[in-house]
This record gives sequence, C-alpha cells and structure tokens, in this order.
Amino acid sequence: SVFIPPGVRLAFSSNVECNGDMHLSVRSSGEGATLDGKKSSIMFYIRGGCSLYLEALHFVDGRGQYGNNILHGVNGGAVLAFGAGDVAMRDVSFTGCEASQNGGGMYVYNSGD
Repeated sequence: SVFIPPGVRLAFSSNVECNGDMHLSVRSSGEGATLDGKKSSIMFYIRGGCSLYLEALHFVDGRGQYGNNILHGVNGGAVLAFGAGDVAMRDVSFTGCEASQNGGGMYVYNSGD
C-alpha cells in the first residue's frame, strides 16, 4: 500500500508497473492527491493478475499514445489494466488524460472476475 498525503502533486516520467499475483493499493484522503503524467506517460500499467485499488486521487495529463499494440502505450491515458486482477476505485477523477486508441483515462481489458 502507498499513501500519498492530501494536496501533494506527483509528476511521472515513466509508469509504475505491477505484474503478478499481488495487490497494489494507492490512496490519499480528504481533498486527495494529484498524479501528473505531464502529457508524456501513463501512470500505472497493471497486468499478470495484479489487482489495483485507487482512492482519493486526481489523475491529470496522462498520455497513452506511443506504440502499436494493446500492451504498450496506445490505450489508457492514465491507467492500463491488461490481464489484471480486480480493479477498483473510489473518489478518483481523470482530467486531460488521453490515449491514441481507447480509454482516455483508463483502459481495462481481460481483467477481473
């Protein structure tokens, strides 16, 4: 589990990848934290059965635009879940996120029950 204090803004230059039978929880509270892809990166790539829980987070300027297949870059502006476990979120927003194919904010494919 990762807790990000409310009001914090984190900028990403590359994505966090979770692969395997595990659970990744990223949370904030109150006003929430901001995760910024700087129009150059998705922020989370979830696969291989990894489950993801997001709470009180604001995703901004995520970008999935490079590459030519579902596994890398063209889907999911902020979050790409491909062959992942369960994906859940509470009090999460997406602003200014885009993908060159599917899922401007989030793209979930062949994941969960």
